[in-house]
Amino acid sequence: MTARASELVDRMRAVAAGSSSSAAPGPAPAIAGAGGDAAARKRFTLDLDPRQHRFLRQHALDAGTDARRILCTLLTMLEEDDGGLAGRLAGRLAAEAETT
Repeated sequence: MTARASELVDRMRAVAAGSSSSAAPGPAPAIAGAGGDAAARKRFTLDLDPRQHRFLRQHALDAGTDARRILCTLLTMLEEDDGGLAGRLAGRLAAEAETT
């Protein structure tokens, strides 16, 4: 196991044992604009490559939350965006389309 992977395992064990300095994430509160009502949510399956999956899990652990909440918040940020994030996303998608 790499140092980074073993560090992640140690941190996950610490959170599970309740000895982490940051509180373990509980049930995610409703996120404005992101279908906070669990009954109204729709499932969306997303396939990630291993690098992106690892990054998302590590980011969620560092933030003391879960991956669903991060992705829902990113979508809310895109919905509420004044053009900066949407423009960067459009540029990235266009660049990727040119390489495929």
